[in-house]
Amino acid sequence: MEVRKIGNKEFLVFRLEYKHYSKIHLHREGKYKFTFGNLAHSTYLKNNPNTGILILEEGEVDDLQRRPLLVEIDKYRNEHKLSNLVYILYQGTGQDSYMNFYLNSVKPYVTFIRSQSAMYNFVMNWSNVHSGIEDPHLLITELYSSFFQFTSKSIDKSFVLLGGKSRAARLMFLDKVLEHNLDKDSYMSFHNEYLKLDHDLVQKYIDGGMTYRQVIANHHSKSEVEYLGSKGILLSNKEITTIKEIHSKLPIFNLPRKTDDYYYDPYMIIPDPDLYKRIFVDIVLETFHFRGIVKDPLFKNINFFTEKVAKPLLAFRPFMVLSNKHYLRDLKTEFGIKTFDKYWDESYDEVDTAQKAINIVIENMRYINSKTKPQLAEMIYEMKPILTHNNRVMREYFLGEPNWVKVMNKYVEGKGVSWKGTQTINTI
Repeated sequence: MEVRKIGNKEFLVFRLEYKHYSKIHLHREGKYKFTFGNLAHSTYLKNNPNTGILILEEGEVDDLQRRPLLVEIDKYRNEHKLSNLVYILYQGTGQDSYMNFYLNSVKPYVTFIRSQSAMYNFVMNWSNVHSGIEDPHLLITELYSSFFQFTSKSIDKSFVLLGGKSRAARLMFLDKVLEHNLDKDSYMSFHNEYLKLDHDLVQKYIDGGMTYRQVIANHHSKSEVEYLGSKGILLSNKEITTIKEIHSKLPIFNLPRKTDDYYYDPYMIIPDPDLYKRIFVDIVLETFHFRGIVKDPLFKNINFFTEKVAKPLLAFRPFMVLSNKHYLRDLKTEFGIKTFDKYWDESYDEVDTAQKAINIVIENMRYINSKTKPQLAEMIYEMKPILTHNNRVMREYFLGEPNWVKVMNKYVEGKGVSWKGTQTINTI
């Protein structure tokens, strides 16, 4: 049991287990029941009614993950007759246009606090789930001390495109990459699964003689576009057809290592030193990129900062990001990161649709692809002040005080951004 005093307030800290995220898609099917808290927690909370219940929302921001959590918290408080207030870290930026609507279905005892701790949690707390790395601190220190010499003679491809799950915007982007033959100068990893599979379930089938690819094919090989109907999909029939055609070509994997198992790739969470030494720029394909794709106010506005952007920052490499509008703006404001508008067009951050953003990034890639590898190496050297600044910011972010503690200190001091539930009826 973790009790933390922050300022003049005390919190009982709850960390969501990884299985909450890997199994949560089974919740609606009645195959997974998420249970919150235990008797020791409730006894402490009952004896200390002013202690807050602090939920470190370790990963996703989608309500698919959060709704069962709210239900179980409500059951827990009612069952044990608790009056303690609940605080949940709400990851990312861009929630403002969504929260007034959302809070109508959230009880008044719940407060959401804006946080940028997802990236920290993925790298520092989840890395061992995927990679088996026991001490991410040591890896980050090693990256800083020995990762790159700025001669960069080892660059052999201009781009790395880590597509991961088959999200709609990623497949739209991949279609343009292939159309312009930019795949020839790219290391790529695009996979045909969209829903997460529970690690134990996958291992059961692998132990039975199946490959990871066979497990995926036997369970779900649909792309995200198959699941977007409830979000108010804005794509044309032609775009949907294109996405499905691209998806049928997956997986596409040519990274300079053997594994192609996305969720069990040792370098899903952290930068692969060998890969990043070989490339010039990382085209970051973030989790949330739905502007112009769906009507849903959360999906099209949220900017969720994950390990995907941490990789080039830690690895001394420039980046472009395909995400929702104003991702770069918020990355600068929230973290102090510097970007690369001196070197290419970053107006992709300002446009209203994924389609327009993708076209701008494609033109940037074509420009970069017109350069020789020595010219790119020279550009890397010229970028050194920006790259070292970004690496320093990330080292301080990861190696300093846990980010959630910083978030809560800011909140207790009255400097954080937060929202309180407004629901008045007795159901969630």
